[in-house]
Amino acid sequence: MEDLFRWLMLGGFVLGTIFFIVLLVLSAKSWRVLHILAMLFVFSCAATFGVFFAMTTKTYTAWKKTDVVNQKKVETARAEMEDLLYGEDGAEFAPDSLVALKGQLNREIIGRGRVWRNATAVLQDGNLVAQIPPSPDAEADQASPTVIDPESPMFVFLETAIQSASNPSLDGVMVPVTYLGEFVVESATQTQVVLRPTLVFYDPAAYAGQQWTVVLYEKMPGDTHDLLIQAETISDDPIQTREILQKEIFNISDDLFNPDDPNFDLEVATKAEALLDQYQFDGKTLGEIDDIIEQLADAKGRINTDFVETIEPNEEWLLVKFLKDHSVEVNAPNSGDDATDVRRTAVQRGFYDNKGLAISADLRLEEDNVTFAKDDTVLVDRLTGEDGYVDPDGIRINSLVEDEIVQIEERYFFRTLNDYPLLFRELNIAGYQLDKMLEEERRQTATMEVALKKADAQITKGEEEQLQLNADIENLQNDVDVAQAHLDKLASLLMARQQKINALFVQTQAMAQRKADLESGLVKEIDDRTEDAIQN
Repeated sequence: MEDLFRWLMLGGFVLGTIFFIVLLVLSAKSWRVLHILAMLFVFSCAATFGVFFAMTTKTYTAWKKTDVVNQKKVETARAEMEDLLYGEDGAEFAPDSLVALKGQLNREIIGRGRVWRNATAVLQDGNLVAQIPPSPDAEADQASPTVIDPESPMFVFLETAIQSASNPSLDGVMVPVTYLGEFVVESATQTQVVLRPTLVFYDPAAYAGQQWTVVLYEKMPGDTHDLLIQAETISDDPIQTREILQKEIFNISDDLFNPDDPNFDLEVATKAEALLDQYQFDGKTLGEIDDIIEQLADAKGRINTDFVETIEPNEEWLLVKFLKDHSVEVNAPNSGDDATDVRRTAVQRGFYDNKGLAISADLRLEEDNVTFAKDDTVLVDRLTGEDGYVDPDGIRINSLVEDEIVQIEERYFFRTLNDYPLLFRELNIAGYQLDKMLEEERRQTATMEVALKKADAQITKGEEEQLQLNADIENLQNDVDVAQAHLDKLASLLMARQQKINALFVQTQAMAQRKADLESGLVKEIDDRTEDAIQN
């Protein structure tokens, strides 16, 4: 049909051209040459326009058909992509959808991420430059995309080889031993990563010019309950397990627990024992813990013999058996439409709602509810299983035991896992505050040293003045001694003179008395002679 249309268009164009030429020839008798040329030019332009118009129409028609086909392909591809990403429309992800599978993968590697081991690192201009060894399946083409995105965080640990006295098969295995800090990727290739420090726990001066082996983590490794499992793979004897935990994992000496050691500190020993208990009793029943404590007390001695009594409610878990069928809601309510789809808004809304129901695709299950059949057993926390609790709305939620849904079969201890990113940041803040305190102490110390120097100078000056005063006192004392001696001499002379005066006074008194007696005798004699003369 299309070919027929083309031939008809071509035939019409040929007939029109012939007809135009005939009319042009017939008009030549009355038209001027300029008019004929002008008409010929107009006809040529019209013919050219018609040809280009036909070509444009043909092209538009072809692209229109292609657009229709491609639009259908896009719609089909978009639908297929939606099915691959989310599965069929509905409230939940399809189990085989990409998001569901990614969530399953994330649940498997949660807290770990990608890891690059056996890397060698050096410090350059304040940055950490790490050389990553190629993986066995890595392509040789260095122009391929990088495996690490710039500006992504990176957590770096110092690696060293294990030397295990209890398990020689582990000798030479590289394990992280020292946390160097948190970094940000400046640039990366398949073989080299340049890291900018953001939160470090090492002294750059101690590592300058050195090359050491490190392991790079995309995520900060999370705390797990695997440490006891690793220790118990070597020995199931509680005494030997305690030895492995104490000496090979935590590197704690026996002297720390020896009361006869001159450096023994009861508080430190108690904390060390509690640390070892947390890991050795992790995942054990309370009965097993009592048995292990008894064995440890007989073999090594114990500080705390009442560990079970000190277990916090969040550390005690119950193995319960269902007395009847029971269903538990685990996923946050979801309408399934794009506007309110909690699966697609998890980034903004978090991992859980205020009732603890899963929002994140990494945590949501295929079904909204998990159903337990009669006689099924499961581990639950003590609050849920036995004590009950109050939800965010202030409503008292009965425990499973209170509602007679389960019965308690066994009690377990699970240690509280450490939030290492938070702990390291708190440690950094504490270190910063300590540095500020040390800086202030140094400033005050410097001020005190200046004051002490001034005081020492004043003391020295005072001592010099004291020496001078002592010399003056000595001279004064000499003068006093001389004066005292002279005074004593004068006192002696005065006393002698006083005694002489006293003697002379006594003698004078005696002579005065004798004079008075003589005068009295003379007066009497004169009176007697006068009386005798008168009588005679």
